[in-house]
Amino acid sequence: MPVYKDKQGKGYFFSCYYTNNIGERKKKHSKYFAKKSDCQQAEREFLIKSKEITSGVMTVKDFYDVYYIT
Repeated sequence: MPVYKDKQGKGYFFSCYYTNNIGERKKKHSKYFAKKSDCQQAEREFLIKSKEITSGVMTVKDFYDVYYIT
Protein backbone atom coordinates (compact mmCIF):
# COMPACT_ATOMS: atom_id res chain seq x y z
CA MET A 1 0.00 0.00 0.00
CA PRO A 2 1.25 3.49 -0.68
CA VAL A 3 2.47 5.98 1.86
CA TYR A 4 1.52 9.60 1.22
CA LYS A 5 3.25 12.85 2.04
CA ASP A 6 1.00 15.54 3.48
CA LYS A 7 0.38 18.72 1.51
CA GLN A 8 2.58 20.88 3.71
CA GLY A 9 5.44 18.41 3.34
CA LYS A 10 5.83 17.97 7.08
CA GLY A 11 5.17 14.26 7.41
CA TYR A 12 3.87 11.00 6.03
CA PHE A 13 0.67 9.04 6.53
CA PHE A 14 -0.97 5.93 5.17
CA SER A 15 -4.53 5.30 4.16
CA CYS A 16 -5.98 1.86 3.50
CA TYR A 17 -9.15 -0.21 3.66
CA TYR A 18 -9.63 -3.17 5.97
CA THR A 19 -12.45 -5.47 7.02
CA ASN A 20 -13.35 -5.31 10.71
CA ASN A 21 -14.32 -8.27 12.87
CA ILE A 22 -18.02 -8.08 11.91
CA GLY A 23 -17.34 -7.94 8.16
CA GLU A 24 -17.70 -4.22 7.50
CA ARG A 25 -15.20 -2.54 5.18
CA LYS A 26 -13.57 0.46 6.87
CA LYS A 27 -11.01 3.07 5.86
CA LYS A 28 -8.00 3.71 8.07
CA HIS A 29 -6.19 7.05 7.98
CA SER A 30 -3.09 7.00 10.16
CA LYS A 31 -1.52 9.70 12.24
CA TYR A 32 1.42 11.60 10.77
CA PHE A 33 4.96 10.27 10.93
CA ALA A 34 8.18 12.23 10.55
CA LYS A 35 9.96 9.50 8.57
CA LYS A 36 8.64 7.52 5.64
CA SER A 37 10.15 4.29 6.96
CA ASP A 38 8.30 4.69 10.28
CA CYS A 39 5.05 5.17 8.39
CA GLN A 40 5.62 2.08 6.26
CA GLN A 41 6.39 0.01 9.36
CA ALA A 42 3.22 1.23 11.11
CA GLU A 43 1.18 0.36 8.02
CA ARG A 44 2.61 -3.17 7.92
CA GLU A 45 1.86 -3.68 11.61
CA PHE A 46 -1.69 -2.38 11.20
CA LEU A 47 -2.42 -4.68 8.26
CA ILE A 48 -1.03 -7.70 10.12
CA LYS A 49 -3.06 -6.84 13.20
CA SER A 50 -6.25 -6.32 11.20
CA LYS A 51 -5.83 -9.72 9.51
CA GLU A 52 -5.36 -11.39 12.89
CA ILE A 53 -8.57 -9.79 14.15
CA THR A 54 -10.66 -10.95 11.20
CA SER A 55 -9.22 -14.47 11.16
CA GLY A 56 -11.51 -15.53 14.00
CA VAL A 57 -8.81 -16.56 16.47
CA MET A 58 -9.18 -13.60 18.76
CA THR A 59 -9.33 -14.07 22.51
CA VAL A 60 -11.05 -11.68 24.88
CA LYS A 61 -7.64 -10.38 25.96
CA ASP A 62 -6.70 -9.68 22.32
CA PHE A 63 -10.00 -7.87 21.80
CA TYR A 64 -9.39 -5.76 24.91
CA ASP A 65 -5.83 -4.95 23.86
CA VAL A 66 -6.89 -3.83 20.39
CA TYR A 67 -9.99 -1.80 21.22
CA TYR A 68 -9.31 -0.41 24.68
CA ILE A 69 -5.55 0.00 24.95
CA THR A 70 -4.58 1.20 21.47
